[in-house]
Parts: sequence; C-alpha cells; structure tokens
Amino acid sequence: MNLKDKLAIYAKMIVEQGVALERGQKVLIRAFIDSIQLVRLISKEAYKNGASNVVVIWSDDELDRDFAFFSSENDLATYPKWQKEIFDDILDSGGVSISVRAPNSRMYDGVPKDRLSTLTKTTRTGFASFSSAISSSEVKWVVVNAVSKAWATQVYPSLIVEDACEKLWDDIFYCCKLNEPSPQKALSNHARKINETAKKITKKQYKKLLYVGPGTDLEVVLPENHLFVGGGNIDGDTVQMSNIPTYEIASLPHKYGVNGRLSATLPLVYNGNIIENFWFEFKDGKVIDYDAKVGRDAIASILSIDEGASYLGEVAIVSQDSEIASLNKLFYSTLLDENASCHFALGSAYPTCLVGAKGKSKAELEKLGVNTSITHVDFMVGSFELDIIGVFEDGSKEFILKNGVFSNEL
Repeated sequence: MNLKDKLAIYAKMIVEQGVALERGQKVLIRAFIDSIQLVRLISKEAYKNGASNVVVIWSDDELDRDFAFFSSENDLATYPKWQKEIFDDILDSGGVSISVRAPNSRMYDGVPKDRLSTLTKTTRTGFASFSSAISSSEVKWVVVNAVSKAWATQVYPSLIVEDACEKLWDDIFYCCKLNEPSPQKALSNHARKINETAKKITKKQYKKLLYVGPGTDLEVVLPENHLFVGGGNIDGDTVQMSNIPTYEIASLPHKYGVNGRLSATLPLVYNGNIIENFWFEFKDGKVIDYDAKVGRDAIASILSIDEGASYLGEVAIVSQDSEIASLNKLFYSTLLDENASCHFALGSAYPTCLVGAKGKSKAELEKLGVNTSITHVDFMVGSFELDIIGVFEDGSKEFILKNGVFSNEL
C-alpha cells in the first residue's frame, strides 16, 4: 500500500475504533495545519459513518508562537470565547473529540517564560471543563499522531526531510498495526489482549506498588477499589481506544500515598521545551524536591500551575518488550513514548480508574484520594532495569515487572 492508502485505513481506525462514532454525533477535530491530508480523510470517514457535522480547530506552530510572543498580557490571559462555545456544544450534544498531534520541541524558542506560563494557565483553565469530561469518559475521545517536517527531522536528524517524514510515517503505521493483513482486526485483538491483562492486575487489588531501578526507589499506595484499565472501552464487538496506538495499563495512585525518589528515563517535551535527566522526590504524595540537567525551569512551570500539579494522577505500566519499545527510539512524542515505557503523570487523575469516583465533586474526589488539577503531564520512567513489585494487604509481594517486562508471577 502507498501512503494515501495507509492514511485512509488510519483514518478509518480513528473514526471507528478511536471514537467509535455513532450515527448523528458531532465530531470535533483539533489538528495542526500540515496534517490536512489526514484530517480530510478523517472527516470523510466520519461523514460516511453518519456524523451530523465535523468541526475542525486548526493550529499552526508559527502562528501560535507569534501569539505567545507579541500579544498583550491581557490577551494572553483571556481564553477565546468561541473555542469554549465549541467545546460546550460537543459536550451538550454528546459529540466526540479527535486530537491530531505532532510535537515540536522548538515551537516556543525565544518566548519569555513568564508569557508562556500565563498562556499555559489560560489554556488549561479554559479547557478545564472539557478536559474533565474527557477524564471521566463523558465524551469519547482519541489522540493520534501525524507527521510534521519539524517532528520528523528531530527524530531522524541525519535524513533529508522527505526521507525523515517517510520513515516516521512507517514507524507510526507499524505501531498502529497498519502493516498487518487486516489492520483493524489486528488493532482490536491487540486492544482486547491489553484489556484482559488490565483486568488480571485489577483483581490482584495490590495495596501498594514498589518501584526499584537506577535513581528510583518509590512507594505508591493505591486507593481501595482501584481499577487498572487498558486497551480502551470494549463492549461486545465495539472497541473504543482513546490512544492509537496504546500499550499502557493505567491506574491512579492515592494522592497522599507516594513517597521516595522517581527518576525519568526519557526526555519530556513540554510547551516546546525539552526536559532531560530529571527526577522528583515525593513525601506524602507531594513533590518536595526536583532537578533536571536540562529544563528545570519548565518543571517549575508545571508544578506552579495549581495545587494538584505537584501530586501524581496516573501510574501506568508498559512492558519493555512492546512493539513501540522494540523500536528503541526516542520519538519526543508523549503518545508514542508513553506507550513504549512505564510512566506517571503529574496532575489530574482519571476518575474512571476508581470504582464509584465517576461524577463525584472535587471535594468528594479529595476524600477518596483522587488528585484533581487542570493539567496532566506524563513522563516516562521505564527501562530494562526497572522492577515493579506489587504488595498485598497481608504484606506478601510479587513481581509485576522484572527487568522491565511482565513477570511470570503475574
């Protein structure tokens, strides 16, 4: 198959298995301008599947940077009313959300940090209600990647632009099962396999997890009646995956139950900044110390967003023998890198990872030990040197991951 043929199948996956579109639903697509070929195919597939309307919010790195650099302080602090109206309409009408992304670690080069911090808080606050609906699965959503020239040349700096783009598309298609004889069937089977493993871990009801590895010695208490989720929402023949691709099995830590040191194993791209060789020290759930070889100020920016940004909201397990991990490549993309590595997230938790948490107020979630925040920032901690140990209520232990891969004890 050529690129256009594979993009058509990719678009079909996104519509049918990403958001599991139902007839009559509205579709919101947020995408960068260079992904127009894929977005057109997604829109076409959505209408073929009965979408009542497809709305696209476009972004462009240069335009966004110019806004961050030149606009007034008042404009930086004002969230566009028209965007909120679109989000509210999708929520009120029971629509779906598709996000098409390509990271650009140099996007905000030269923009003063205080201006970028203001813009980030404004965006997070304005997007908070829609983000909360996504976290609690009130709206079906999916995040996918598309290739941009800037991203491709960062991943493959030794190649000319055209070859770098082709190689990166090949990587994405491989991770999303596009090279299989029946790609959509292969993707569904893959999702079901992850889902079964997540159910198996949930049944264990570990009291806490121990993370041990280079620079990492961490204890993570899990809330009672926690759920590990993975592979998406599966209902009979219907598979709805919020990430394509997905390899993670995720849950939530108790907000105040994290203690010890945690070291990242991969760089993180945040707001156009690269953060490298960083670690966090936790006490009673909160970050009390941190450092980074590169990007320490960016970490400070994350932690200052709100109170919940200094606590963890997600714990996710990924075996190092996954297909993405086997590529042994840093993609500078949260979507791809988090599905190649165990990871945590600072900020908001997913209430769907705790029995009885969905629909609860912020105060009620606090009592349950569920962290809330307007931000959610994933960072990777996995490696072949990482062990994850599950501790039961009676104090007995078993390996979940041994040397980075699922243990036979599981």
